[in-house]
Amino acid sequence: MREISLASTAAWNRMDVSDPPLLLVTLSAPDYQYGDPIRYVPDVLSIDSNGNTYSAFALQIGLPTDAAVPRATLTLGNVDKQIMPNIMDGSLRGAVIKLEVIRRSEPDVVEAEIDLIADSIRAEDDRIVCRLVNGAELGAAAVRINYNNNTAPGLFE
Repeated sequence: MREISLASTAAWNRMDVSDPPLLLVTLSAPDYQYGDPIRYVPDVLSIDSNGNTYSAFALQIGLPTDAAVPRATLTLGNVDKQIMPNIMDGSLRGAVIKLEVIRRSEPDVVEAEIDLIADSIRAEDDRIVCRLVNGAELGAAAVRINYNNNTAPGLFE
């Protein structure tokens, strides 16, 4: 992953920027029935980046809180009939959500990216809410030491 450019960092902090950074969202799952990943950009215009078209879509990213396991949220406006059958049949469980930061002026230059895993997905009346966790945290061992007679003599007597 590259360092986020100075121009992008400045653009995040300004309200009147002519070249805003954009967040590309790619949703893919092994059991997804349409095969191709779903690609969205939270903007009013679709954009092409690295050979893929990201459709303009109403979505929000909620940043992690200071919980024991930091989780982000992805909220999609419930207007896409392509996603709903996959939520109902459970084929989006464990979906990988890739987030990429680009600038509209250079859509093929990815400034930063992260892969998150959909811990849970639920459909509400007007939206779809995905709870996201970092995949590296899911693979981390909960207990870093094995307790047995060799590592903890006397404990098992």
